[in-house]
This record gives sequence, structure tokens and C-alpha cells, in this order.
Amino acid sequence: MGGDKKARSLRFEEFAREEGGLFDLLDKIKAEYLAKMGQVKPGDAKTLETLAIGARVADQLAAQVRSVIAAGEIEAVNEDRRAKMNVTPIRKSI
Repeated sequence: MGGDKKARSLRFEEFAREEGGLFDLLDKIKAEYLAKMGQVKPGDAKTLETLAIGARVADQLAAQVRSVIAAGEIEAVNEDRRAKMNVTPIRKSI
């Protein structure tokens, strides 16, 4: 992903953490998958596996969003440290 990590982080965080935002949506989807797992007939391993995969995908999506948010927070801390130390990052061209 190119662009400004801090700006992207702020956009993702605002969208994800708002009331009814992405994290709430992913939690709801996961809960629905888990609830359906409780209704599956014994011995229906294929359906259980499918529902478990769906719940795991919801967790992975949430983890990716948290990763984008964290990357922006790390970039902000790094910029603050560079500013305090009066250091400019070196950009190498290839």
C-alpha cells in the first residue's frame, strides 16, 4: 500500500471504531457463524468446517485493519522521534 500511512490509519480507525463500524460488523458476522455452528447436526463436519473458516476470515479481516491502524501509529511515533532528534529520513532511489 502506498501513500501516507498516518492518513490511512486515521481513516481506517475512524471507520472501524465508530458505532456500527467495521469492527462491529465483523464481530456480528463472526457471532452469526458461531451461532450457526451450534445448530449443525452431529456428523456434518463439512458444514462445521465451512462455518469455522468463515469465523476465522472475519478475525483475519479485523487483524488486517488493526495492522493498518498500528502502522500509522508507528509512523507517527517515528516522525515525532525524528523531529525531536532533528533528523530527516534518507530516501534512496533505485
